Amino acid sequence: MKRVFIALPISSEVEKELLNIQDKIKEKNQEAFIKWIESGNFHLTLEFLGEINDSDVLRAKDVLEMVVGNYPVINFSLGRILGFPNEHHPNVLAIEAFDADQVGHSLREDIHKQLKSMNLADNGRPWKPHLTLGRVKNHVRFNEPDKIEASKISWTVNQVVLYESHLTKEGPLYSSLAKYRLDQK
Repeated sequence: MKRVFIALPISSEVEKELLNIQDKIKEKNQEAFIKWIESGNFHLTLEFLGEINDSDVLRAKDVLEMVVGNYPVINFSLGRILGFPNEHHPNVLAIEAFDADQVGHSLREDIHKQLKSMNLADNGRPWKPHLTLGRVKNHVRFNEPDKIEASKISWTVNQVVLYESHLTKEGPLYSSLAKYRLDQK
């Protein structure tokens, strides 16, 4: 069994900004214990497939092969800080990712629909594009999360990646199982 998810990569410039935002949150919320996403582990998840067998990994690859090339590259920009389930008492801290042309939403819906028809996906939640910053390990009230802003950075995504996640005591390690290029036209 493999722990698998489908995601979009980010640029190194965006990663630097996410690390900068983490520092700003740490500065304003020193009493919070947060397991921060580490450099190299940021991504924009399209679909989490969970623990699946090798046969299901092959079926997921078939879906991605069929769908991804039909979509153009996607332009994203950073938005505001989010907290799930809410911003003042979150379990997860994240930042919005905007796709003004909604290409990312269409791509995700197409992938989701195909995977669901194969019983490989359906967590029942609508997709809310975001980049996770960290997971809160204690219940504290966050100070001024809405006052922390990201730089107006945008980035272009030209591929979709099928990842395997290896959970370790130090945190997850991600390895690419396959990459699929978005249409370059």
